[in-house]
Order: sequence, then structure tokens, then C-alpha cells
Amino acid sequence: MEKKPRRFTKIPVFIVEEHNDVLHFVYRCLGSRHLPFEGNTLVHFDAHPDLTVPMKLPSTAICDKEKLLPSLSIENWIMPTCFAGHVSRIFWIRQDWAQQIPPGRHDFTVGEHNGHIHVDSELEYFISEGSFAPIECLKSQKSIELHVGTVEEILCGDVRPENFILDIDLDYFSTHNPFLNLHSEVNLYERLREIYSYTLDKTDLVTTVDRRVAQLDFLEGIFMHLQQSGNLEDFPAKDHPLFEPVKRLSDDISEKCTSSATIDWEIIHSAGCTLDTTQLPHHEATDAELRDSLATLKSFLMCHPPPTIITISRSTDDDYCPAHQVEDIQTALLDTLRDIYSESLAEPQLFYKED
Repeated sequence: MEKKPRRFTKIPVFIVEEHNDVLHFVYRCLGSRHLPFEGNTLVHFDAHPDLTVPMKLPSTAICDKEKLLPSLSIENWIMPTCFAGHVSRIFWIRQDWAQQIPPGRHDFTVGEHNGHIHVDSELEYFISEGSFAPIECLKSQKSIELHVGTVEEILCGDVRPENFILDIDLDYFSTHNPFLNLHSEVNLYERLREIYSYTLDKTDLVTTVDRRVAQLDFLEGIFMHLQQSGNLEDFPAKDHPLFEPVKRLSDDISEKCTSSATIDWEIIHSAGCTLDTTQLPHHEATDAELRDSLATLKSFLMCHPPPTIITISRSTDDDYCPAHQVEDIQTALLDTLRDIYSESLAEPQLFYKED
């Protein structure tokens, strides 16, 4: 029988720069038994779901913290905790301008298939990245309950989070799409949209996913080749239908860029991977909107018992949260949390480099 979770004297607050780094502190609290080992609820205020599945990560690495944590990134840190059983209920609380997953409740299963994590969700968010697999193919299954909505939509629902991890990304309040203006002189973003587009056949999801994975594998390979060699002269798969569009794009970028050393082809591939039916949100909030967002967050938290821990990510080094706003947003958020939890809130612990 699992021992009863311990309780913090005051709610700890951990602030990091890159969002996946919050897992270090979640795992620390799991190890100290301040969080139960299984079945936690994650309340996730963010402009992005962060529910991408790390497709290259072997499922055996999920139970090895030393291998797992360095392998994750900002978009895929949540699903491994679900596969491990640590989190079973997620509330993605979003703004109106974040539309990557439809609002409502989405129940699905996460499990192991061919040595990697997959899900049986038919949401296009998962289809487009190639992580779907039929439930009968999944081993070590875990049931996941995902609630998506704005603060108002979640408060109107019939499910309430308890004993939860409160996770807040500062780009929830104001966010940039850092890829929008990347190599705009060659219209990069729109050209990537054509290259990375795919056809969704809802009557045959397995074939759709197989084709999508093959497409993404080819594109990853060709852009990694560019990253390493700077050109496509000796690229082996020149007969692939996508070779010529990528070749034209790479030629144009190389011609327009003053030094080939400044071209980050991996970033260009990452930008392409964000393009499916919905693109990354881009909404730099006004001061009035920031005040409204803080007020609605406060109204949500006042309706629920205090969280077990609070994690905050700044997300400004990669330009998701605007750099000229991040300090003011962080200060206002901490003031709001102190106002809600008063003496029950510990002083925030900072795990990022201050300017």
C-alpha cells in the first residue's frame, strides 16, 4: 500500500526558463512523497498544450529519470508522466486565441507500441505528429482524462481539480509565434506550410499516420543533412516528391542569407513541424488584457483548494513569451498568487539566469 502523501508547510513555487525543466521539481516531489506516485492532476495554464509525444524516446527510458529528463523538450514533457502513471488528469486552460485542441473533455489511452509511446486519441493534434495507434496495439495502457477550455469553460464544467499541480507558463498571458518572421524574405512560413501539409483520411487513420510518419522522417532527414553539410549535392533521396520543394527553398535561403553559417536548418524543420490544421498562436497582449487574464486566473484558483506545488515557466529565451513583458507578467503573477494564498505560499525558488 502506498504511503499517505506528506504535506508541505508552505506551497513551494519553482520558476524555470524552459518549460520541461519543471519536471525536475515534479519528480522531486514524487520522490519525497509530497505528490502521490500515481494519479496526479495537472492544471496547465499555457498558450500551448505541450502534449506532443516524444516519438524518438524508447518507452523503456520513461522509468529512468536520469535518461528521461535530458531527452525531453518544451512541447513533449507531459505525456511521459502520463505513461508512467504519475499524471492521469490534465486541465489545459487556454486563451481564446489558442486553438490547437478543441474545447471539451477528451478521454484517451496512452501506451507502448513498437517500443515507443503512442496514444489512441483521434484528435488531429496527435494524428498530425504520427503518435496515434489503435488501442488494441497499445501495451501498458494508462487512461488519460483531458479537459480543454478557457477559465470560464472549465469553471462551467462538472469536474473540479483537487490535490493538483498548478503549472503556469507565462506565455499563457501573452505569446509570440517565434517562427512567423523567420526568413520572411523568402516567405518561409507559407512555403513550409505547403511542404509539411498532409491529407487526413478519417476512415483510415493507420494509413494516414504511416504516411505522415514517413513524410516527417524524410523531412527531418533532409533538413538534418542540410544542417550538417549546408547543401543537398550528395543527398541520397533526390527522387522523393518533396526533394525539389525543399531544394528550391534551401537555395533561396542560402542566396538571401549573408552567411550560410547563420542558417539553422533544424529550427526551420521545427517550424515546419508546427504547421498542420492550426498554427501556433500569436497574440501579444495589451496591458488591459494582461489584467483581465490575471483576474480570471485568480477567479479560477479561488474556486479550488490550494495546489500541492506551483511550477512556473518563463518561456522567453525562445521568444514565446515576449521579452519586454516577461518581468512584469512574472511580478504580477506572483503578486496574485500571494494575494490568494497569503502566508501559505513559500517564497519562489528561481532556477533561471537573471539578466
